[in-house]
Order: sequence, then structure tokens, then C-alpha cells
Amino acid sequence: MIRHTTVLFILLAGALSLVLFTVKYQVQDLEHELKTLVRNIDANQRAIHVLNAEWSHLNDTERLRRLAERHLGMQPVGAGQLTRWPAFAARVPEAQIEIETPVSLAAKRNSLSVPLADRKADR
Repeated sequence: MIRHTTVLFILLAGALSLVLFTVKYQVQDLEHELKTLVRNIDANQRAIHVLNAEWSHLNDTERLRRLAERHLGMQPVGAGQLTRWPAFAARVPEAQIEIETPVSLAAKRNSLSVPLADRKADR
């Protein structure tokens, strides 16, 4: 009887050692993957920091003003260029003001669309 339990315990110990062996290597693989991900996250955070600094430099208002003056010939808006809406509306003829609303766009699209029967005939 003692021999059967001894053999059973030896088999159980062997099975547990195999399970422990596989779990150990799975944990090592996961730790390696975690280190790789942490390294990638750190690299991305550094890249984002550099891009934010570059974005701040490129959007500097003084720098943009100098570039606009040099390359586009633009100047700051003068007080004489500002106007009120009634003065602007008086300068623009009524016939030229056409506001497109979703309803007018849908009507325009429907007037340009081909009837369903004609679409089936084209196939």
C-alpha cells in the first residue's frame, strides 16, 4: 500500500513541477512584454512632449505675425477696416446674399436627382 501512495506522490510532484515550469516561463514572457510596453509608452510620452514644444513654437503669435508680414504682405487690422453690420449690409446688394439652409440644400439635391425609374433603366 505504501508503494502505491509513493508512486502517486511522485507522479503528483512531477505534474506540479511541469505546471510550475510552464507558469514560470509564461510569467517571464509577460514580464518581458510589460517592460517592452513601458519602454514604448515612455518613448511616446517623450515624443509627445517634443511635439507639444514644437507646436507651441510654431503657433507663437509673434512668429506668425512676422511670417505673415514677410511672405504674405499682411498687416494688422486697422480701425478703419472695422464696420458695423448695417454699414456692411448697405454695401452688399440684396440679390447677392443667398443663405443656404438644410431645407434649400435638400430641395436643390432633389431637383438634381434622377427619378428611381430612370436609375433602374440605366442598369
